[in-house]
Amino acid sequence: MTVAPHPRPLIVAVLAPAPEALADQPSGRGHTEHLTAGASPADLGALEQALRVSEALGGHCLAVCVGPPTAEPVLREALAAGADAVLRVEGDSGASPEDPAGIARGLHAAFRALPGLPVTGLPMAAGTDGTPGLVLFGDRSPEHGADSVPAFLAARLLAAQALGLSELTAVQGTAGVPAGVPALTAVRRTSHGVRERLTIPLPAVCSVEPGEVRLRRAALPALLASRTAAVPAVNVPGGPDHRVQAGPVHPYRPRPRPLPPPTAADPRERLRILTGTGARPTTARIVAPETPAAAADALLAELRAHGYVAETS
Repeated sequence: MTVAPHPRPLIVAVLAPAPEALADQPSGRGHTEHLTAGASPADLGALEQALRVSEALGGHCLAVCVGPPTAEPVLREALAAGADAVLRVEGDSGASPEDPAGIARGLHAAFRALPGLPVTGLPMAAGTDGTPGLVLFGDRSPEHGADSVPAFLAARLLAAQALGLSELTAVQGTAGVPAGVPALTAVRRTSHGVRERLTIPLPAVCSVEPGEVRLRRAALPALLASRTAAVPAVNVPGGPDHRVQAGPVHPYRPRPRPLPPPTAADPRERLRILTGTGARPTTARIVAPETPAAAADALLAELRAHGYVAETS
């Protein structure tokens, strides 16, 4: 089941503040200051692509950032560049880069809450559920990685997905898409250097490479207005943690196999049987069954000989 996009689709650019490398004085030792620098080149390219697609389809462009209030400068930069609205998502599960499923869960919950949020510049039509027509990520983003968060989000939105796009264009009535329904054409470079041309139906979740696309220069009035603009935030409660939990580490101990008790009357003979003293040593042998059935029979016979499989009548 695919959710049909609104006639004026919502185009979302997910941004992540990049950590800034600083040097301590006077030691000169380097350290990383989290959430202090601007967005990465890949995320800025995704924002520019979102602005272009929004203009081509007559939609609304929303810039979203997952993180604490210190991430607001990234959203103000998006407002200055021309985004219609911004939104900051915070919560127990949404701010950890080590939890891509939690980030996707937080974004999905924020999109569903959009109709009830006072987001300036983003008129939501009555009856809409906040499902975006297109969500764009920056490829190789410092917080969101290359594939994990877009994949989890596409699964939650029941949307198409395309990764590592070098070109992205909005079109109307392309081949394979019904007339009047917007879609995207894209170019993706494979690992073998081959370029693929894709037709992506909406809704979709895509990631773009930091190639030739650069974020447009903000006009001075928009830049000044963005400095004092309010940045709305939505708090997303944390959900269940489905990550694999590692337990204590200990040496592997194989399960014991039952052995029949010795039946000899002489105690010394029973000890020889239990300890294997005097027994013929086993040597490796090579078997070459002609058929799969013969190979299975040989394997079962070996297991029965060593007591791992009970005899069958």
